[in-house]
Amino acid sequence: ASTLSNDISVIKLSVPIELNEYIQPAQLPIKQESYNAYDGEQAIASGWGKISDSRWCQWCQQLICWYGGILTSNVMCIKTTGGTSTCNGDSGGPLVLADSSNTLIGATSFGIVVGWPGVFVRIASYLDWFENNIGVVSHGY
Repeated sequence: ASTLSNDISVIKLSVPIELNEYIQPAQLPIKQESYNAYDGEQAIASGWGKISDSRWCQWCQQLICWYGGILTSNVMCIKTTGGTSTCNGDSGGPLVLADSSNTLIGATSFGIVVGWPGVFVRIASYLDWFENNIGVVSHGY
């Protein structure tokens, strides 16, 4: 709790999901790129939360931020100049690269105050855990 780290879970569904033009799987980051900072990349966040709340929902292009020293390398911070971001209720929602790879790079974790970036779990930090515990890995070939 003191580092707000490991805000992630994996859920095994009891039935298969039917894929269609609106429902498609995201890809895990390629394991060799697990330390990619994604600095300067465009990404799309989605969720079922509020469309606004009492704080500004903003992003930052630099994927480095500081929340009073409580963050670890397992997270990244996102803020855009457009003034939109994830809001209350979006926690756990995906952050995918906005390119044809549809790579899942983050999961919404939290935000704190007006003007500060939103914090996302860095999916690449958990690739070894995924491989060792659930047998899922992306080697990119």
